[in-house]
Amino acid sequence: MLEREGDALVVLHSPEWGRQETPVEWFRVEDPRPYGPYHSVLVWFLRIGKRKRYLWLMPHTGRYLVVEVEGAVVYDSRKDVPCDPPAEKKNPPAEKKKRPSRAKKATEVAGCNQDAVEAAVAE
Repeated sequence: MLEREGDALVVLHSPEWGRQETPVEWFRVEDPRPYGPYHSVLVWFLRIGKRKRYLWLMPHTGRYLVVEVEGAVVYDSRKDVPCDPPAEKKNPPAEKKKRPSRAKKATEVAGCNQDAVEAAVAE
């Protein structure tokens, strides 16, 4: 666990939002926790003049976090959590088959003429 009180800069790098800098007056990086075959990290921080916040970094989201103190990097989440972006799915999901309507199923069971039933319903 890494904890520090004093001015620092928490920088979140994200493929969606780019680089986001947050000036903080306190931060704590928890020890990595199991997340499937990988690890995740919980980072607490107190923004200057604001409430306490946290970031939960999970693997394969493409995001990583860096904590800088006086321009020097004191923590880089890439050491603990892989940040590779999720792989594109090679096979698109198969289209769902439409189930027959209950009315159609009922007419088939009853032995009714489906066309006559649909025509009567349409009128």
